Amino acid sequence: MPCPALPKNPQKSTHFEKGCIHWFDLTGNSDPSIASQKARPFIIISRYNPKSSRVIICPVSDMIHYLEKDTYGNIIQPQKLKYPYHAPLYKKDYPFLDKDSVVLLDQVYTVSKDELFEDWYMGQVVNTREIDEAIFYNYDLFASINEVIQDLLNSIENMHIEKYSRK
Repeated sequence: MPCPALPKNPQKSTHFEKGCIHWFDLTGNSDPSIASQKARPFIIISRYNPKSSRVIICPVSDMIHYLEKDTYGNIIQPQKLKYPYHAPLYKKDYPFLDKDSVVLLDQVYTVSKDELFEDWYMGQVVNTREIDEAIFYNYDLFASINEVIQDLLNSIENMHIEKYSRK
């Protein structure tokens, strides 16, 4: 995915909803030993908050590098991503992507909305369920959510039982 040139006077973006993909350049903003030092697509994973001056983003990369391969380097069929904290984005679903891609949810950054430009806006991922599931996994939230749901179900059951004198 070649990055478009940024105009001399870029217009600030108006696309800050969850799932919006922008080109973003981390050069100079992060440790080069752990972050890509080139402009690349990033997806907004934070909920839309018009009052916040920041968004949370994750890089989007070529899927081919994150598919499971055999000992000869051939992609195993059916195709599977290597890690559960990555989420697939398919070109057939999102034509603004040059190729099948993956959201790297183990690389999370907070950036100012002022650093996102309309000229570098690519498009929006509408269905973020697989991204959300990978976030749940990466932050170990499945057990916590299950516990909250169990507490709610127990509370509803107790409210029902309390209506009756004989239990």
